[in-house]
Amino acid sequence: MAPAEKDRGKNFDQKQNFCGKLSESHAFVREMIMTDEFLPLGPHPHIPWRTAMARYVDGFLLPLPKAKLAAYRRVATKAAKIWREYGALDYQECVGDDLDFPFGVSFTKAAKAKPDELVVFSYIVYESRAQRNRINAKIVKDPRIAAMCNDKNAPFNPKRMAYGGFKVIVAG
Repeated sequence: MAPAEKDRGKNFDQKQNFCGKLSESHAFVREMIMTDEFLPLGPHPHIPWRTAMARYVDGFLLPLPKAKLAAYRRVATKAAKIWREYGALDYQECVGDDLDFPFGVSFTKAAKAKPDELVVFSYIVYESRAQRNRINAKIVKDPRIAAMCNDKNAPFNPKRMAYGGFKVIVAG
């Protein structure tokens, strides 16, 4: 089945018109476009069915005592559900596995992790910074989050956490 027959999406005519202008030597490009394997960030003057998808990411880096990994996972699992409930597009919590390299600054050093600590890298994806701000305004008022943020029971020291908001400049 030809790619054009596989994809009869809402932008099919625009895609077909664009691909009709490509020479036969660009058949592989035509295949990628018609099957949506080619996903450039837009807007693009020659690819009208693609629009810019602004994204904003909150990133976190923190040291975590190895003995508290299970507790952290429980808290993070609950937090992920709440952030997604309020509209976050993605929520990931990752524990370091291959961190020490002979060049640059390792995540272990950046997090100032001690020998008995793991490194956690986390990120939350939003549609935009404005959406992030709206979601976080709800998060700080949510009693479920407040219950998890008890300093006595926290699985990590929030004062040692690095945090920042980032504009996405390339997405693949």
